[in-house]
Amino acid sequence: MHNKYINYLITELKPVTGEIIRQGAAEGLIVCQQPDALAEIVLLVLVVKLDNTLIPSTKEKTEQTISELISLLEKGTDNPEGSLNFLRV
Repeated sequence: MHNKYINYLITELKPVTGEIIRQGAAEGLIVCQQPDALAEIVLLVLVVKLDNTLIPSTKEKTEQTISELISLLEKGTDNPEGSLNFLRV
């Protein structure tokens, strides 16, 4: 049941997240050639890390992972440093 819930979250949120990324790219706010793939990557990391049952982790390790995800996203999409800090837990 838990896996079905995770699948549901990713499946349902991927199109919405992809569209947000597409809008940002269309407005020249970010650089992204594969919005749906990026959306899936982001959702996979967030769901797995924030779920904390698939790969149990300490709060500190989860925060480190999210910080690195933010750093990668900012650099990879040409976003200014700190612009995605709202993703922090």
